[in-house]
Amino acid sequence: MSDREGERTHRRRPDNGLALVASESFETLEPDWARLHATLEPAPPFGHPAWHATWLRHFGDVPGPEGAAPEPVYLAFRVEGELVGVVPLDVAGPRPSLLGDPNICDYSPIAIAAGQEGSVADALFEWLQEDLSTGIALWGLPAEAPFKAAIGLAARAHGWDSSEEQEASCPTVAIGEGFEAFVAALGKHDRHELRRKLRNLEAAGTVAFSSATGPAEAGEAVERLLHMMRV
Repeated sequence: MSDREGERTHRRRPDNGLALVASESFETLEPDWARLHATLEPAPPFGHPAWHATWLRHFGDVPGPEGAAPEPVYLAFRVEGELVGVVPLDVAGPRPSLLGDPNICDYSPIAIAAGQEGSVADALFEWLQEDLSTGIALWGLPAEAPFKAAIGLAARAHGWDSSEEQEASCPTVAIGEGFEAFVAALGKHDRHELRRKLRNLEAAGTVAFSSATGPAEAGEAVERLLHMMRV
């Protein structure tokens, strides 16, 4: 644990089931963090500790826009000892921001248990005030994310101004009752094109679905994917 982490260990006391926030070392937090991520739905990979370990290994010493290398602080939010949220921050610049790079991570790196967004947002602003931070940059929050709404409410409750801007567009589609129902809802041209491509796929060879269930299998699958992309 670094000196900076040590200075930031004791924070907000739990009150009425609200979260206690503390900075913890990556090694201490990692097991609980991975278990929390496994309960999330949806669970983007950018909120998993393995992603952070990989990102820091490759980009942890690369200067950011402010000219300084990232300075990670991992905020852990616990209710009665149970981890309900993780907000990884980079505190190297003039104000904290989420750790990572929005050009590499499609979504923010936070992980928050369902229903705990308001408690985590409130404790986050208390931490920022105690840390004498003048602001925070929270990028990569989906428009429909409950934490996005909770941040706005918590900011106003603590007397902070907040603003938001659109970073990028990420088109999505609801499958609904299943793939066939989705296909049936398409326009005539799109249905024709989709079915034509599926016929071409089936004609190219045997098509099968497989799932990688462990680190070794996942590693092999990624290597095969990268090989196919290169050729």
